[in-house]
Amino acid sequence: MHIAVLIASTLGLRAGAQTNSTPVVSTNFVTAVPWFREVNGQLYNIQRSVLWQTLYGDILKVSTNELVVSTFTMEPVYEAATTSREVDNYMGGIGGYRQVPTQLQTGEKKVYGAKIIVLDCPENLNPAVAETIQLRVMRVGTTNYNGDVLELWDCGTPHVLKVVTTNYARAFDVEKGKQ
Repeated sequence: MHIAVLIASTLGLRAGAQTNSTPVVSTNFVTAVPWFREVNGQLYNIQRSVLWQTLYGDILKVSTNELVVSTFTMEPVYEAATTSREVDNYMGGIGGYRQVPTQLQTGEKKVYGAKIIVLDCPENLNPAVAETIQLRVMRVGTTNYNGDVLELWDCGTPHVLKVVTTNYARAFDVEKGKQ
């Protein structure tokens, strides 16, 4: 017993009964990974949920809580071309070549879709009018915008957890095995 006390005191450890000191409570906030987002109080994994889509668009208007965006998709642009194909002879060998019309992709073009409103854009986005953006969003409804009914989409807000810690330990009655 004396050896344990000697080792503990040498290491700077203290042993003794817990005192009735005032409990200290501290609260910390931890932000979850970026793919966990909240929409209307519901938590989503935006990488796995089928409710979330990736939209591409050009920003038409920026305001405090929302963006007006003209969505688009990229579609391939083809050009007419020809390729040579082998023509077999009656003996199974190559008898010649013939020109076959085909299409060759030469680029892509924007095909504009609906105008939408996007809520809760990420803070690091710093959007500007006429900027092209790519966002992971979830449709949450429709809204009236200057007399037009537009789809309402939401980027969600970061999921923030509150972690509360304290130095207060509840007394434990060893003899009875109860708290």
